[in-house]
Amino acid sequence: MTRSLRARRALAATAAVVVTLTTGAPARASDTRTLAYIGYATGQTGSIAVVDVATGAVVAGWDLDRPPNGLTPKPDGRYLYVADGNVHVFDATENDGEEVVSIDVGGFANKVAFSPDATLAYVAEGSAGAGGSRGGIYVTDVATDAIVGRIRAVAWPTDLAISADGRTAYALNFTAGALSVVDLATKTVTATITGVADSSSRLSLAGDKVYVAGKTKLTEVGPDNRIARQTDLAGNYARGLAITPNGRTAYVSAAYNQVGALFTVDLATMAVTRRADVGAWGHLAVTPDGSRVFLNDTVGERTSVIDTANGYAVDQLHAPAGARPTSLAVFQVPGD
Repeated sequence: MTRSLRARRALAATAAVVVTLTTGAPARASDTRTLAYIGYATGQTGSIAVVDVATGAVVAGWDLDRPPNGLTPKPDGRYLYVADGNVHVFDATENDGEEVVSIDVGGFANKVAFSPDATLAYVAEGSAGAGGSRGGIYVTDVATDAIVGRIRAVAWPTDLAISADGRTAYALNFTAGALSVVDLATKTVTATITGVADSSSRLSLAGDKVYVAGKTKLTEVGPDNRIARQTDLAGNYARGLAITPNGRTAYVSAAYNQVGALFTVDLATMAVTRRADVGAWGHLAVTPDGSRVFLNDTVGERTSVIDTANGYAVDQLHAPAGARPTSLAVFQVPGD
């Protein structure tokens, strides 16, 4: 663990994000607000822009030493965990760009996921060192920021989620192109679901089911760790996945021949209810009220904001000059 203030305030660096966002929902007058955090890569460095979803204003921004691979809020919304090789924690209630803590996990961190009680943070760490000797899932104590364990069973996890009971980790395994199911008590892989993932796949949970957007399908894995149902994406390759807070709807970003589409899937039937040709593809995030989907376009250097009622893009957030969006999170942040 390294404590430092290496992140620099750099609102000027992210001020090129132009937003005139119309959410269709009234601004929150209480003690919380919904913020969108967009991570960017500019060459070998990175940055974050913070957008107030209610007003569309860029309210903060700061530089990072490396491009962020994943952004994960702590469940209470007070802290943002940034995986950019290692893990850096920022105070989301301040958004001043001052790093609270840095956790060294080997330099290839891809994603952070929390235990249900938020006492543990699990870090998907890509392969590093001779023979991938430093890859795996690192376990950190949220109270002390200390690394308290490591699960080596998954050599190169690219995405990660923890079950509602805190007993199981679901990890996308880059080397195997599969979904690995890990017993957190024994630190062993109890099931491997092959043929559902590739290097750009994403996963998410809804109740006791796991959903993987990978290759040309959305796959549902049941509690028995077997493929239950699949939805075909009409030959488009999945690049992003987000599920509404009520667990009823999945949004899948997919592309074919450089043309992006957003698929809306009813999880009760696994049927595609809408396909919107939005021209963009990449990471997705849904607002807490489910009214908007944020979609990073990693090629077009923008983030599209899409009305879930009709599938139309209502705004575009353009990246700073020379930057491209790499990660995304939208969540409620409590007031002071």
